[in-house]
Amino acid sequence: GASELFKAWVIERLGARALARQVQGDLGVPCTRHLLGVYPFEVDGPRYLARWAAWLRLAGDAQDLVMCHPACAMPDAPPVADPIAAARLMEFEALCGESFGMLCRDQNVQIARFGVASRPVSLDAS
Repeated sequence: GASELFKAWVIERLGARALARQVQGDLGVPCTRHLLGVYPFEVDGPRYLARWAAWLRLAGDAQDLVMCHPACAMPDAPPVADPIAAARLMEFEALCGESFGMLCRDQNVQIARFGVASRPVSLDAS
């Protein structure tokens, strides 16, 4: 909705383009201008996964950045209260679930560690 578009616009103005240039220059990871993953933190798991489906459709083959911040429950309370703790737990559960795996298979997305995913792909047949 409009609030997510505004939030993405604010994030972009706060340095998303500079971050993309740094990632591309320092790490050799190609980036586009799209920052995906902005959503209202009150969303539940099924609606969060529906947003992932839309983000993956938008990303296409462009290696866009999808921002997320999952976390599992901590045995002790963190030293500082986290205002989005509930959203972090929901993301963790959604991203670990079978539905997210099926979504990735349907969208032909492969999840990899950043170091593996950021290696240049050689098109040389030898």
